[in-house]
Amino acid sequence: MQLEHYETFKQLLATGRRAAASASIKTFIESFANLEEKTVWARNFLDTEQIGHKIRHELYEQVIFPVLLAGYQQKDPWSLRWLARTVQNLHQSDALWRSVGYKTELGFLEELLSLDPDDHQLRKEVLSRHLDWFSYAAHEWPAGILYGQDGASARECEEIRATVAEARALDVENLHGEFLAEFERKLAEYMARIDGLRE
Repeated sequence: MQLEHYETFKQLLATGRRAAASASIKTFIESFANLEEKTVWARNFLDTEQIGHKIRHELYEQVIFPVLLAGYQQKDPWSLRWLARTVQNLHQSDALWRSVGYKTELGFLEELLSLDPDDHQLRKEVLSRHLDWFSYAAHEWPAGILYGQDGASARECEEIRATVAEARALDVENLHGEFLAEFERKLAEYMARIDGLRE
């Protein structure tokens, strides 16, 4: 790998010379000899650079994602964490996202938690994502329970109910017991309502 091309790319981009920057990043990407070199560079890049929410697409697709995919296939925690953090890049490419089974950020975090169920911080992070989802799902109550942009179907309600059970298991300190109980009450009422409409 020829690191000088990446430094040149950054300088060109900082001075607004986009066409030259694109040529420089292309040359940099082509300078990698194998996955091992990509792994060394990607680990350093992800762990030390301020990358924000998205990484330049060709750099992600051709250097970083192959490293993360190889790690994902080996159930490497570092790779799972970075797939979760760079999920916006995945959403920009159907081919990349398909190669990890269209897993969401939460899906990566849940898989990571399954590898290390004693990680207190990760457990709180996953629980927080579930609580956010439940808050969104109930934010138009009493009109209904949402799933995405629409009212939840009976099957989707069952999925939500199963996730509430998972959230209860994650909430080992029972800090959110009241919220979960109230959400379950609304969910049960909504399910009874849509059952009545089907009769």
